[in-house]
Amino acid sequence: MTLDKKLTIAPNPFTDFITISDVKDVVSIAVIDLSGRLVKTIKPASQIDLSDLRSAMYLINLKMNDGSFQIIKSIKR
Repeated sequence: MTLDKKLTIAPNPFTDFITISDVKDVVSIAVIDLSGRLVKTIKPASQIDLSDLRSAMYLINLKMNDGSFQIIKSIKR
């Protein structure tokens, strides 16, 4: 049985940091721009520094322990 637990990212839109609601089952985090280019790969943490990104919309791709992915759209101001 798989729990379909949705993680959330706050604030959205963000300026420098995002906070992920629960990272205990997250294996890796990838930040992808809307053209599909991998911008950054990050080790899981509850607070992520994305201050080096340009203002744009990004897909935050969370890879989970069970091999599934959760993708969350997020906007950097």
